[in-house]
Amino acid sequence: MKCISLWQPWAWAWARGIKLVETRHWPCPPSLIGQRVAVHGAKKWDAVVRSCCDSPNFLWALGLTCYAGDEEIRALVGGEEAFGAIVGVVRLVACERTERLRGRYGLSEYLLGNFSAGRYGWIAEEPTLFATPVPYRGQQGIFDVPDAVVARAMEGRAMGGRAMEGRVTP
Repeated sequence: MKCISLWQPWAWAWARGIKLVETRHWPCPPSLIGQRVAVHGAKKWDAVVRSCCDSPNFLWALGLTCYAGDEEIRALVGGEEAFGAIVGVVRLVACERTERLRGRYGLSEYLLGNFSAGRYGWIAEEPTLFATPVPYRGQQGIFDVPDAVVARAMEGRAMGGRAMEGRVTP
């Protein structure tokens, strides 16, 4: 199965269905449209990522109503195990320029992505968040993960994702 790595908490939000569009500076390979793709939560947690998570609007989009420190956000996405691990799968259904996506989604979608001009929105459906993240070394770009690794995580241990509009309660 193909896999893409995202920083947390974006990986968690995409696999859970809170975020439906992953924005990138490069288009989704056409061969992935219609395919299920594994979502990997990167190990990265630095000052840049933390500053993104400090925004009240960002926290609201994740369903948090007040300031959340590192520990709260790390716990929200599944704890330390969700960093450097495959956290779920999504089915990619389309890829469009971000300019064409404006106005299609609720506010929380735009707070969880970079919809500036010239970027691409990777649109997903059928999100599935694994009950237990699968430790796996991520890579940049699209990479391969053995089907057996994902199949084990899917066997009776997956939590269905939820597509949400607006605020959510994690």
